Amino acid sequence: MKLFDLGVSINDEKMKKFSSGKKKVYLISGASRGGTSALAYALRRANIYFGDVDVNNHELPDLMIPDLTEDKIKAAIDGLLVEEDVVGIKLPNFSFHLTYLTSQYPNSILLYVIRNPLDVASTIMSRSPVHGLNKSDLQMGIQHAFHFYFAMAKVLDQIEQPVYLLSFERMKAQSERFATWLEEIGINLSDENRSELAKEIAAPGYKSIAKERSK
Repeated sequence: MKLFDLGVSINDEKMKKFSSGKKKVYLISGASRGGTSALAYALRRANIYFGDVDVNNHELPDLMIPDLTEDKIKAAIDGLLVEEDVVGIKLPNFSFHLTYLTSQYPNSILLYVIRNPLDVASTIMSRSPVHGLNKSDLQMGIQHAFHFYFAMAKVLDQIEQPVYLLSFERMKAQSERFATWLEEIGINLSDENRSELAKEIAAPGYKSIAKERSK
């Protein structure tokens, strides 16, 4: 485990093995409202294939369901790998299936976004009409964030693949470094697109993309 400027890296000595594999899976997770969409956008911006996802949250509609099962997750990822050799997939609820996912896809890399729980709670309250600015909703929002993060932390020592715990705040504050860092995990951008991505990540709000873009 190592500290680096965007967060914490685990098993990064295994990146060489990941990079040499033909089939690669970039797994993105974190708390919902926790910055996962920004990270997924960055990878899609670099032409990592995510399939026919929602243009705003970059998730496969087939997985945005209350009765999500590991069989459905596996079917979705297998379907992506039939179409492309290098794929990405994002879902906050992967937090509760990390050991299964990494056992099924040995040549994968986990990119896990961690955001300040108070900011997660604030975002939940501001975007949902059923929530308000009161003590009970604030408590629920903070507990929501820790629910995801605790599930992830419990199984970290069981994951053999490279894992990167990324600070959402650092991604935005050091967006140029973040755009450059993507190359360290096998995601290449032209100088122009790297500069554009840095500006987009630093800007507030959701990042939507309707189709794959050229490098």
